[in-house]
Amino acid sequence: MSNSDISSVMHDQCRRPLKMFRDAVIAFPADEWKKGEIDYLRPAGVAYHVVETLDFYLSDQPPDKFGWGGRFGVDWEDKDSERLPGQGEIIGYLDEMEDKFQQWLKKADLMAAEAMYPWTGSLVLGRVVYVARHLQHHVSEMSLELTRRGLQSPEWL
Repeated sequence: MSNSDISSVMHDQCRRPLKMFRDAVIAFPADEWKKGEIDYLRPAGVAYHVVETLDFYLSDQPPDKFGWGGRFGVDWEDKDSERLPGQGEIIGYLDEMEDKFQQWLKKADLMAAEAMYPWTGSLVLGRVVYVARHLQHHVSEMSLELTRRGLQSPEWL
C-alpha cells in the first residue's frame, strides 16, 4: 500500500467524524451554544478546543510555539462564556482546518518518523490517528450533550 493510498484512507476516516462534528455544531440552538451545566460541556468551548487542536497538530511550528487561544483571543475554558466564539466563527475556522488537513494529508509522508509530536506515536501516521481519536472523543461528548438536552445528535457516519 502506498503513502497515497494510506493518506486517502485516513482522509476518508477523518472526514466522517469531521462531518459529525460540523453537524453537532449546527444542531445546538444559538441560545444554548455558550451554555452548559458545567463549563467543560459548553458546546462553544468544546468546539473551539476541537478545531484549535486540529490547527495545533497541522501546524509547522514547534508545539511550544503554538499560540493557544490566538484565533479568537480567548482560551476554550474561559469562565466568561460570552467571550467564546459563535457557531459561525467555529464553522469558518473548521472550513479552513478541513482544507488545511486535506492538503497536509496529500503532502505528508505518513510512514516517516514523527519528530514534532512524539506522544502521538513513532510515525506521522500516528499523529493522524491521534487527531482522529481526539475528534471522536469530543464528537461523542457533544452528541451526548445534544441528547441530554433533548436535541438530535449527529447521524453516525
